[in-house]
Amino acid sequence: ADKNNIYIGKREGSTYIPPSGSFAIFEPGIDIGNSVPVYTTFEFTQIPEWIQVSQEKINQLQVLVSDINLTDEATMPRLFATIKNNSFFVIPEIDVVAILYDANHNAISASRTYLDQLVFEEITKEIIPMYNIFLVQLK
Repeated sequence: ADKNNIYIGKREGSTYIPPSGSFAIFEPGIDIGNSVPVYTTFEFTQIPEWIQVSQEKINQLQVLVSDINLTDEATMPRLFATIKNNSFFVIPEIDVVAILYDANHNAISASRTYLDQLVFEEITKEIIPMYNIFLVQLK
């Protein structure tokens, strides 16, 4: 909805929810015209199918993100990050989502890149383009 609480769009789909911690749901290309979104709602449209995973298995799957660096903020913003699969497994179909926050902790930009897979002990350096950050002060 926008600042006047006017409905500006809807998306439906499915996602993966990790067993703990925070996570992002990235939905690209929503046409909202000239509206400025202020908030969104998220709801289950049917009963979710929960899969129980042991803490031991969760602990075996470790993806580390480091060397996060935002460059060219004034011209063509790009976020660089190093991602390492620190587990013994091949991890398929990874969405890498970056969210930039302003000084008031409001999300002002989000972007995503996709990895087909990340094999065990593999390190990849990702470049994620960022959008619409020119008019705000970043934190």
